[in-house]
Amino acid sequence: NGLVVSQNHNRKKIFYFDEYNNENNYIVQLDYDVTFSHDRVFEFNDCLYIFALQAIIIKMNILSHEVKYIFYEDVNTNVYLSKAVVRNENKVYILQNGVDDLLIFDLEKDRLEVKKIEFAHDLETMCIRNEEIWFTNNKGELILYELNTNKIERKKIDLGKELFGQIESFVKSFFFNESIWLIPQKIDYIIRYHITTKNFT
Repeated sequence: NGLVVSQNHNRKKIFYFDEYNNENNYIVQLDYDVTFSHDRVFEFNDCLYIFALQAIIIKMNILSHEVKYIFYEDVNTNVYLSKAVVRNENKVYILQNGVDDLLIFDLEKDRLEVKKIEFAHDLETMCIRNEEIWFTNNKGELILYELNTNKIERKKIDLGKELFGQIESFVKSFFFNESIWLIPQKIDYIIRYHITTKNFT
């Protein structure tokens, strides 16, 4: 029931607003400049995990206001982490820009794992279904990657000749109702991929 806000002009402060009780509002002073968006903040065990665009994770205890900084070890910290960040239960999956790494952060252990994926530098969005990760890349492809087996399946996103060549880049992707929902950049509607029939609509 809380709202977390940061400022563009002062990125060393985080504001926490309680929806029901103004007395619980507070400001947290940070040691580092950070930038983040709403879809990069996750709650777990009375803590907020903020996955900044910079190579740092902020763990903030909602009750005590204590802040812990978690740095990305064995990761190129010069790479901007502006791509997709997705949570699946107690794990958060992070894409980097132009790097063949998938970062997996364990919320229970506060530990980061680096998983090499040879095609990751082309990826733009991702969503998760059980042990499957569904990616889109900048070539208009939907890619299924199985975490347990490392199996990869690629499928060209094509809705017919009238849209051929237009579907190349995507903003977001979601899993819902046994389908992958894709939001393209250049088309003014959402694309649905039916997992059972393997068709696009």
